[in-house]
Amino acid sequence: MDTEDDRQPDEDGDATPGPSFTSTTVTDRDEAPAEDDEAVPEERRRIVVIAGVAFVIIALLGFVLTRDGGSDDAGGTSGSTEAAAADGGTSSSGEAVSITGTNDTFDRADTAGGVDALPSGAAWEFINGTWDIRDGEVALVAPSATRNFMVVDVGYPDQQSQVRLTKAITGAGLTFRYQDEFHFWAIEPVPEFAALNIIKVENEAQGPEGSFGVFRQVKDVPVADGASIGVILTGEQIQVVVDGKVVDTFDDPYLAGTGRVGLTARGTDEVPDVGEARWDDFTAGGPTGEGIIGADGGGLPADEEGEAPADEGETSEPADGGGTETTAGG
Repeated sequence: MDTEDDRQPDEDGDATPGPSFTSTTVTDRDEAPAEDDEAVPEERRRIVVIAGVAFVIIALLGFVLTRDGGSDDAGGTSGSTEAAAADGGTSSSGEAVSITGTNDTFDRADTAGGVDALPSGAAWEFINGTWDIRDGEVALVAPSATRNFMVVDVGYPDQQSQVRLTKAITGAGLTFRYQDEFHFWAIEPVPEFAALNIIKVENEAQGPEGSFGVFRQVKDVPVADGASIGVILTGEQIQVVVDGKVVDTFDDPYLAGTGRVGLTARGTDEVPDVGEARWDDFTAGGPTGEGIIGADGGGLPADEEGEAPADEGETSEPADGGGTETTAGG
């Protein structure tokens, strides 16, 4: 029943029902929000602790990756690797190695029309261009329009070789697994881009990535003046080395076991200033650092029947008596 307080007068003065208000008893359920409010700080503390632990883990991981991938005082940075071929590349390991064997420092009198034999007696062979010694370094004084080579037979199917680029020029580097000027491998610096191109030539075809013949490329490596580049060959495996560190490793059976290595430079048709390149401190030897075989020009020993390996072309003696010149056979 409405009370007097619940009524409101109408126009006639009669009382009419008004809105009814009832008091609410506070229950335990109604107090729950207060309990949630008290739990919020505790939940936030848990989140802060978890976030802090995650931050520490990420920071430690970043430190480890930076330390392993960075440079050290031993010689340059370990480069990242990007394959230019469909077979895929492998990341550089940064492993420190030492390439040993017969060493030629070229610290002897200047020559004209050839480079005389290595100190071990092994003779150089020249394919295209005129190679001389100038001020204790090898110079390509008259480069050919096509690719130039200066090679020596190491005498081992598994081998290692290295040379220092005293004047690094794009396209002037080291050749290995050399059979002839139409079948060989090479590594060439690209100083302006801090990169090293790996070249594979089959039947004169350079590829597969275009006319410049880049089979693979190693990036972010120090290949400026004074850098040393080399390879370690074991079976089908090829390890590429820059300043004493492995920067790329991959397998390829092409020309595996072929024994000649040396210097190479692209022709002036491709690199007009290639004649400015200079090389020094060439080293080559067997798999564990054995010197180049033979004091009479090197080369693989005779086979079981006593027959020497077949020559790749005609050989002639330069006028100054230094090394040998080879014209590639057909």
